Amino acid sequence: MPRGRQAILGSFLVQPERRWYLSDLAHHLHVQPSSLQRELASLTSAGILRRDPDGNRVYYQANPAFPLFPELQRIFVKTAGLADQVRWTLAPFFERIDFAFIYGSIARGERTGNSDVDLIVVGSVGLADPSMPLRELERALGVPVNVTVYAAAEFAGKWKQENHFLRTIAREQKIFMKGSEHELANTFGGPEDQGSHDEQARA
Repeated sequence: MPRGRQAILGSFLVQPERRWYLSDLAHHLHVQPSSLQRELASLTSAGILRRDPDGNRVYYQANPAFPLFPELQRIFVKTAGLADQVRWTLAPFFERIDFAFIYGSIARGERTGNSDVDLIVVGSVGLADPSMPLRELERALGVPVNVTVYAAAEFAGKWKQENHFLRTIAREQKIFMKGSEHELANTFGGPEDQGSHDEQARA
């Protein structure tokens, strides 16, 4: 599946309840709106998406009534990198997220079919904000997504107090959805032997 189409489908498949306005989807995917129109028309014509006019606006939404919709979600899970799926799920909240990263067995490259997705989010976003999209992602992945959300000040305080949980994570490999190992260390400080990991590696 071409990467552009995969990105578009991913936006709808991980949040099937969300209606996307063209410019919002383009902003979400960091592309020009004109580059999406042909693909959206094709997906709508195939019945995978619904096109919903609302006043002067037109919204697009996944069509769960499409007979192959569950299979499409399964294919997406198999073909898209896990990091990409989590990133697309969190992307609508990126303006309020300073750092977001996967840690634990998946980040260490020890992923099995039953591995939970362990995720930390730091910023002004509340836990309730991404909860519904993350639940949809859980259903698509078939494994729990465990997210811990910290306000930046709370995270900084625990980090400086050498909170055991956070200091352990500091030394482990991480897969970043937002930010980087270097930025995390510059912002909060950290041991020189912290593990770093490219965001798409092992995903």
